[in-house]
Amino acid sequence: MKQAAGPAAQIKTISYALDPAYRYPREGGQPSITGYTARNVIEVSTDDLAQAGTIIDAATRSGANTIQSLQFTLKNDREAHAQALREATLRARADADAIAAALGVKILAVLSAEEGGVSPPRPIMMRWRTWPRQRRPRRSPPAPSIFRLPSPSRSRSAASPQPRRSRRPSAAAS
Repeated sequence: MKQAAGPAAQIKTISYALDPAYRYPREGGQPSITGYTARNVIEVSTDDLAQAGTIIDAATRSGANTIQSLQFTLKNDREAHAQALREATLRARADADAIAAALGVKILAVLSAEEGGVSPPRPIMMRWRTWPRQRRPRRSPPAPSIFRLPSPSRSRSAASPQPRRSRRPSAAAS
């Protein structure tokens, strides 16, 4: 493997195991050991993508009968991660501005922002549909002063209502 992967490649053992193989008599009784199964999982890392096929071929010629995965990753993903966060934040702000505009409010300041992963949707709405109509929980309208945005960037923003023009004279509050 080292020769096929090249001198710059890194090869490390991830796990290994030696398990007995049993033969079970049809008529019952004690099983007997007929041999052993050896498993050795290694990880090969290389900078030369052109070598990927050669490395896999060398592994199968050496007796490997399972290739668990093939991953392409960056050595240093910090700059790509930072760029993704910048873009996600700009999208989150645009979404917050659109929501605020639809609610007739204006975002004054971002109170907090946090990085998060993608969460799978929860089947809460599906469950509500199975409840009898009178037992369904009532959903309160969103508070106009706080916005929650989905991952990867979630923000809470202070907001103030934008003035609305009315054709009717306003009534005095009592």
